[in-house]
Amino acid sequence: MESLKEKLRKSGKVFLVGIAGDSGSGKTTFASAIRNLLGRDIVSSITLDDYHVYDRKTRWKLKITPLHPEANNLKLVETHLMLLKNGETIRKPTYDHKTGTFGEWEDFAPTPVVIVEGLHTLYDGLRDYLDFRIFVDPARYIKRRWKIRRDVEERGYNRQKVVEEIIRRESDYKRYIDFQKIYADVVIKIFPTSL
Repeated sequence: MESLKEKLRKSGKVFLVGIAGDSGSGKTTFASAIRNLLGRDIVSSITLDDYHVYDRKTRWKLKITPLHPEANNLKLVETHLMLLKNGETIRKPTYDHKTGTFGEWEDFAPTPVVIVEGLHTLYDGLRDYLDFRIFVDPARYIKRRWKIRRDVEERGYNRQKVVEEIIRRESDYKRYIDFQKIYADVVIKIFPTSL
């Protein structure tokens, strides 16, 4: 019997999986788990954070958060999704969270499954290219704890600034991110437990 990996390789098609959710909700962790489960030879991923229009310093000056669609080059994302869906290699931007600046552009060749994860993955103009749509939706308390831990411990941010940013982003989350869950095939809820 033919395995899933063999079927994906032989199909010659690119299967796009979208993972959306708030900052710190576990999108990247979930994408990595899928890659590890199916294999990195079959599954690759891109983050829409690479498509920010402004670096961190400029966003602070302009008082715009990455959750606002205008802070992201969604037209370029749409073009890249179309090209990936057709099996074409793209040249994409990169964003460095530690420095808050942009890096060198890089080539990205699609594997049989490409995971697209980010704040606006299920947004208008993007979700139609996706074959499967996931929205990661942890409880507010968990999401805040994860974001603070990630941003402070992994990215070296100032804890107080992270808390201020969480508060500043709340209205943009409600306006631009939360509604995307209605377009998801699956909404993954995560609640606090004694574990």
